[in-house]
Amino acid sequence: MKLFMMSQLIFCIFSSSPLEAATNSSKELVLAADEWCPYNCIPNSKKPGYMVEIAREVFKDRKVIYKLRPWKRAMSMAQQNQIDGIIGAVDSESKGLFMPSNEQGILDGHYFAKKNVKWKITKISDIKKYNLKLGIVAGYGYADEVDQFIKKNPKHIYSSYGAKAMPKLIQLLKMGRINLLTDDKSVFWYKVKELNVDSKIFKSVGRPGSNIAAKKLYISFYDKKNAKLLSDGMNKIRKSGKLEKILEKYNLKDWKKDE
Repeated sequence: MKLFMMSQLIFCIFSSSPLEAATNSSKELVLAADEWCPYNCIPNSKKPGYMVEIAREVFKDRKVIYKLRPWKRAMSMAQQNQIDGIIGAVDSESKGLFMPSNEQGILDGHYFAKKNVKWKITKISDIKKYNLKLGIVAGYGYADEVDQFIKKNPKHIYSSYGAKAMPKLIQLLKMGRINLLTDDKSVFWYKVKELNVDSKIFKSVGRPGSNIAAKKLYISFYDKKNAKLLSDGMNKIRKSGKLEKILEKYNLKDWKKDE
């Protein structure tokens, strides 16, 4: 997520619900994240997110259960083996977990602001230079330079929490309560449309450092075997054309074809 981002996985360790507790059945695979469409969207919908559909295609012999949870909670529960994995994680968000050797997507990070602003972000220090307030989702992993800036400059940061963290940031940006936010380009425009906010009032005002421009995204797992199975499965569905068909549902193309 996420790098960010990013997107809040599973519930309390003492939960009585079988879907919220550790998953001991090899017939089930429990994944979670905060909503980060088109990567992972609304559970049990016709379009639950293309990474969810990838998991269901690869793990056909198991019941893949996808849950929405706040991102920090999701990461914690995966690390404690209370769920099997998290969706849309970057490497910095996968500590204690195993990532497939083949990524499930590429993050295209941008800074977004109101269209009428005159400034642009060419380097992270511009946020201080123009005395701006940057909106972030709590728990998301961003570009290294952004993560360091967040730690050192709290007065320039607004942290949004919970399952609706990104919608809240977009509304705050619209109202002028924050000056900019950073997220994946596909996620930002998808969410703006979903919220029925006029997309014409926003624009990209820059991109974080080059190390985030093409950051790899993963479904990261507690169990190394699941990571290996997904990696092998990605090769198979890419060769068979099934990956392309899944991506087409979300108006996306295979990022590997651009390499």
